Amino acid sequence: MLFNTYGERGSVDNVDFPQLVIPRGLLSSGGSFGASVRQSQIGIQAFGPTIAGARTSADIQFDFAGGFPEAQNGASFGIMRLRTGTVSV
Repeated sequence: MLFNTYGERGSVDNVDFPQLVIPRGLLSSGGSFGASVRQSQIGIQAFGPTIAGARTSADIQFDFAGGFPEAQNGASFGIMRLRTGTVSV
């Protein structure tokens, strides 16, 4: 599980994945705090049959850091994002 957190005294360019903090201005807030576990990766691994002496397997990894849907009802659950997917023979 990956837990990210930040705290700052200015304002950030993106509250989801902050990369730049802008200094506090005359009309800006006193700062902000944010945290997320959405970058935690969840994986599934499967082992298949042996075909002509070759073992088969598959692996998929995903997280929920793919952004937020623009829903009218205010749902704010992260969109599932595929990180890696492999098939081995």
